[in-house]
Amino acid sequence: MKPLIKVTAAIILKNNKVLIAQRKQDDPFKLKWEFPGGKIEKDETPEKCLNRELTEELGISAEIGELFLRVFHSYPDFDIELLAYQVNKFSNKPKNNTHQKLSWVAVGNLPAFDFLEADIPVIKKLQSIH
Repeated sequence: MKPLIKVTAAIILKNNKVLIAQRKQDDPFKLKWEFPGGKIEKDETPEKCLNRELTEELGISAEIGELFLRVFHSYPDFDIELLAYQVNKFSNKPKNNTHQKLSWVAVGNLPAFDFLEADIPVIKKLQSIH
């Protein structure tokens, strides 16, 4: 049986654009695009995880909103449970602490980016409401 990894992702919208991040060249799934977030640690709620990850990755303090979408995806070596949350407010301007690149992208332009497969259902739901 493959391991199940639980991760969070942030839907950060500003001026009708969403913030996305590109993984580094030496990361697993190199240069793929994703929504900021990360692995949930033991004894950590998804909301606490996402706040921690956004502080580490982007240097922002965020108000985590409602669960936007829960996605289960199977990769060859592991399964993912992705919990995507809306971010209602955040302080500071996001800065790139851990990624190859950050980009604010119109929701309609998201399919032009090479996203991780687990993020595709999040993109589809975003497009259906924007």
